[in-house]
Amino acid sequence: MIHGGAYSVDSSLETGVKLFAQSVIMAVEQSACRTPLLLENVPGGGRRMGGSLEDLARLHDALKPRLPAVGVCLDTAHAYAAGYDCSSVEGALKFVSRAHRLLGFDSIKAFHLNDTRALLSSHREHHEHWGRGRLGSEGLKALLDREEFSSLPGILELPLGGREDDRGSLEFVRRLSA
Repeated sequence: MIHGGAYSVDSSLETGVKLFAQSVIMAVEQSACRTPLLLENVPGGGRRMGGSLEDLARLHDALKPRLPAVGVCLDTAHAYAAGYDCSSVEGALKFVSRAHRLLGFDSIKAFHLNDTRALLSSHREHHEHWGRGRLGSEGLKALLDREEFSSLPGILELPLGGREDDRGSLEFVRRLSA
């Protein structure tokens, strides 16, 4: 999984996307590794690429001709910080619908299932243990209940804490997916 990075102060989004694509394609083609490549959305803000689904689609589309297996990992905390209110059923379904429309139905290959302390549209990255952040269970359950995502990996990225905190977040997600 990779993030899109940021374009230079004296550059543009278009130039940044082009440089990103050239660099990633070169790295993949020169390596012997054939691990699937997934682009991850970011909290956005400033010159960071991949905060909006439109930006993520630009990055994805720039790689797809030469790397047809490229996919996407959607991070729930990053989406929220970028302005997608996936804390509710309606908001989570709007987010997924927009991702399908812009990226293609089969492009979503994984999720980072993260709660967050960050405010909506704050462009801040502040992962939190489930049940302690702003996302709650409604939107997460709506994502977990989607048939098309039932076989996709869901990865928890948790703040430093004890094993009990980590176990509690894992149990929170598992309860919702049952």
